[in-house]
Amino acid sequence: FQWRDRRPENGQIGNAGSSYGFVLRQARIRTELRPNKRLRIVVSADFADALDPTDFSPPPYLRNAYLQFAIEKRWLELRVGRFKRPYSRFELRSVAALPFVGRGLSNDLIVEQGQWGDRAVGAMLRGRIDAARLRWWLSASNPEWRVS
Repeated sequence: FQWRDRRPENGQIGNAGSSYGFVLRQARIRTELRPNKRLRIVVSADFADALDPTDFSPPPYLRNAYLQFAIEKRWLELRVGRFKRPYSRFELRSVAALPFVGRGLSNDLIVEQGQWGDRAVGAMLRGRIDAARLRWWLSASNPEWRVS
């Protein structure tokens, strides 16, 4: 919910008054199917992309669409589809988990313009070894999916 109060004073130009309304900055839906212990199918969409008329990324609104197969529990998993690429640990963290607002200029240059992060179509092997406190990723993907 957003509320704004305008009170021009001392010769300022503008109309006095209040305005209010509901502002939706983000609307996401995610569905996950687990037919068995090893297989997981995930599809998620972001409907906030509809607010950006310059975004021509096909298909519109699609965030993630992948099939993940666990070969060995947590030690080895295979993921195929459209997902966030693992090339930037900073980019893999949720915005809510960051200690400051936003990811910064270097992230924009490396991840967004340099196409080292974000989402793409690809395949990834990943896993973790709990005894060694080790996580690993091996991924191959296409460049970012843009018409331009």
